[in-house]
Order: sequence, then structure tokens, then C-alpha cells
Amino acid sequence: MTGAHMILGGKGGVGKSIVASLIAQYEDAKGNRPLCVDIDPAGGTLSGFRGLDVGRLSVMEGKSVNRRKFDDLVDFMAQRRGREMVVDCGASIFIPLVHYMAETKFTENLADIGRRLILHTVIVGGQALEPSLAGLIEIADEFPDQATLAVWLNPYFGHIERRGRGFEDLDEYTDRKDRVAAIIRMPKMSQLFRRDIEEMLRRKLTFAEIAMTPGFLVASKQRLAIIKRRFFELMFAGGL
Repeated sequence: MTGAHMILGGKGGVGKSIVASLIAQYEDAKGNRPLCVDIDPAGGTLSGFRGLDVGRLSVMEGKSVNRRKFDDLVDFMAQRRGREMVVDCGASIFIPLVHYMAETKFTENLADIGRRLILHTVIVGGQALEPSLAGLIEIADEFPDQATLAVWLNPYFGHIERRGRGFEDLDEYTDRKDRVAAIIRMPKMSQLFRRDIEEMLRRKLTFAEIAMTPGFLVASKQRLAIIKRRFFELMFAGGL
């Protein structure tokens, strides 16, 4: 089965669109020519990457999922079932979207058209820890026996811990660990590496475009190549 990667979470600004772009680039490096869909009504970050094959689609009407528009997404997936899909969902539509997907048996519908659903969520430290954990709870509990769930640990905002207990010791994870197929530990970067990747993301460039883009020093390109290799190794180790 080809995959349908959906990046979900109820907290904005934690790196969901970055994760979506990384998955798309990883699949492209494997020769899978992924199709990407940006359904985030607020941000549209992923659709800004010109080096990726990204389309925009609205699936919401007010605060509810529009059935006809969501059916358009399913049809799009069915018509292109031979290619991997990456869908960036956005925080503002998280709760109604997850509930709608569970209610309409979205996982089974995808299986019927030859697709495997992989749900990705991002956990961060600092003040956003609790809302990002709440997203994990929502996803795991709404899809208790379905879909593949991958958790990305992003240390950008600080250590992912509560009162000295790391992520894998938190109840939010231990009570649902049988649902988590992969944990991707995003590397903590030095200031130099962070500056390079922030500039790359600000300009909406892929790793493949960096080598041909003026304005990046050779040292910056080398550091970004290291980051690319590290991320791809993490995804490979996670079975993605």
C-alpha cells in the first residue's frame, strides 16, 4: 500500500509544516515523487515550498468539516493511489477534522483504495508541552486500533519533560504506547545549525534546492547537508 501521511496537532507553531516538508523530501529522495496537499486554512506554509509538488485544498466550512470538500480529498487520493501523499492539516482544524475522520471511518476508506494512513503529531517542550500532548491523546484515543501513529519530539522550545520525567515516562505516552509505531527524536541544534535551517525554512527551500541557491555560504550548505542526512536517518530508523 502507498502511504497517506497526515500531520496533525492542536497547537500551532510547533513545527508541523516543517515535519510535513521533511517527510515529503524524504519520500522524494526514495524516488516516490510524493504529492502534497496543504489543507491548513490559517497558514499555508507547506504550499509555499515551490520545490515540492503541493496543492491547496479547503475542507472546512466555518468550524465544521465540509463533507463534499473532504470527499474531494479522498477522491484525489484515490485517483493518485500509486504515489505517496503528505497532508499538512493545521492546528485550527484539528479537533473537528480528527472527529470527522474517526466518525466516517477514514482509515478503512483509505485501505479500500489501497492506502495506509500514517498520522504524525509533534510534541514540544516548554509552555507548549501540555497542548501538544493533548493532541497526542486526541489522536490515539480517536483511532484506538487503526492507522499508524508517529510521534515527533521537537526540542526547539526546550526539554520535553514534566517534573523531571521525560516523554517516555509521561502517562500520556505510557497509557498509549501500544498505539505509537515510531518516535522520531528531532536533533537539538547549535545556534549555527539553527540559523541555517531557519533561513532555509524562511525562504521555503528544500534541501535539494540549497545546492543551487545563491546566498548560502559553503559552510552553511555543508551544515544543511548534515541536517538532511540526520533527519533522513531518523525517519529510516523509525520505519517511515
